[in-house]
Amino acid sequence: MASMVPKRVAATIGGDFVAFLIGVRINKPWKINKWLPVFLACRGC
Repeated sequence: MASMVPKRVAATIGGDFVAFLIGVRINKPWKINKWLPVFLACRGC
């Protein structure tokens, strides 16, 4: 396993940079019919 770096590190990037953060938040876990299709569709992404 890789060793842990015990400090904050950042990359140096020249030019423009865009990061897309994709996630999901389930507010009502008992409404499975609402979030299960989304979960199953994104599992292979």
